[in-house]
Amino acid sequence: MDIAAILAFWALAAWAFFGPNGGRLIHAFFVSLPFGSFAVLSPGVTGGLTLTPTPMVALLILLRCLVRRGGLDALLTEALARRRMLLLFLFWVVAALITAFMPRVMAGRVDIIPFRGEMLGATPLRPTAQNVSQFAYLTISVFVAFAFAVLLRAPGMRQCALRALNLGALATVITGALDFASTWLPLTPLLDPFRTATYALLVTHEVLGAKRVVGLMPEASAFGSLAVGLLAMLWFFRRAIADRRLREVHAPVLMILLAVLVWRSTSTTAYVALGLLGLLAALEWCWRALAARRGAGPGDENRPTYLLKRGDWLKPGNEVSAGVPAFLHPLPPGAEVSRLTFARWLVDRRSPTTARALVNRVWLQYFGAGLVETPEDLGTQSPAPSHPALLDWLAVEFMEPTVALPGESRAGPWSWKHLHRLIVHSATYRRSSRVTPDLLARDPSNRLLARGPRVRVEGEV
Repeated sequence: MDIAAILAFWALAAWAFFGPNGGRLIHAFFVSLPFGSFAVLSPGVTGGLTLTPTPMVALLILLRCLVRRGGLDALLTEALARRRMLLLFLFWVVAALITAFMPRVMAGRVDIIPFRGEMLGATPLRPTAQNVSQFAYLTISVFVAFAFAVLLRAPGMRQCALRALNLGALATVITGALDFASTWLPLTPLLDPFRTATYALLVTHEVLGAKRVVGLMPEASAFGSLAVGLLAMLWFFRRAIADRRLREVHAPVLMILLAVLVWRSTSTTAYVALGLLGLLAALEWCWRALAARRGAGPGDENRPTYLLKRGDWLKPGNEVSAGVPAFLHPLPPGAEVSRLTFARWLVDRRSPTTARALVNRVWLQYFGAGLVETPEDLGTQSPAPSHPALLDWLAVEFMEPTVALPGESRAGPWSWKHLHRLIVHSATYRRSSRVTPDLLARDPSNRLLARGPRVRVEGEV
């Protein structure tokens, strides 16, 4: 049965490794987290060293990143760039030096008390193979962080990681529930093939007559810490999940179940972490409530802004404040200076430039040239509109529709569909694009719109 579990793991790992874009590997990484007492290689092969699923999947992720085109350069950029993960790389260098020299420097000078389920006698500190194994695990953790930074650059991969996070939380809930149910049901034969680690496994301990939930981790504190970590990630990353059902239904249910499992683990460490998480969650809720009352979103707090000398952010000049150009209409009196207020100012009835610019860009897609030749510049230095009255009318109709088109219900303000239908139903757009010598001589660029357009409209318009 142990061999079957090991073969199943490596079959799934191979399937994930050869999947597209590394998405399967990210799912495998999060799902492997609750299997902390499962040796994926026989301890007889590794000399007694336990290799669990998570570091093995992490190595596959690192390998997948390295075999990509430019993968090594991307990893080195993440590790050595000052504004990226240089501090983490320097931490790894310090850890390597400490692992190589400190056990030998402190050998025989410090006594340690090993714990293997019970307190053992004090023994002098000395270099052991465990120093190397722990440094190997640390190295895998650090370098897989670089690999994750490379893989998650794309927004699609970040959404994949968020889905994988929910799947990992579900796997943790299932393993914890099975372990808890094993008190009354004969589930031990089902769990034992995944408890093959050579280190001490404290899976039968009880507190006040109740079994401590350990899932498939070595002991209760490890399981409780894992559950708190997943709970924290779900709480703080939940707003970034694009799938509404996953964000508003599945993630909250998983968070509640993880909190229950933390309670059943009876781990003091997990209890303290859960209390700190609750405090941070309360602070976040208060912060968001305050920001919403002010009419701003998180991150809109008024921080000092400076005029940068020659654009160098290291050389701030005079402090500047938020506002709008003085020659345009002002912000509403007494309104909070925020992005929401600015957005409302942009679409105000007294700001026709916004509607003019949008209408001009749509017209450009249909006719090959805008009513203003420079769609990126509608200022005083730009060419004058070829049909200023038409541009103004389209802008007003875009903001406040009044024309009823065939097959269209009453359109609302700023309706893109109404604007597109208005243009394609017009006689100007439906004119023949055939050119006569007289028209070509009088209007070679068709600025007077005497003939229909000869451009192909893109599907994304």
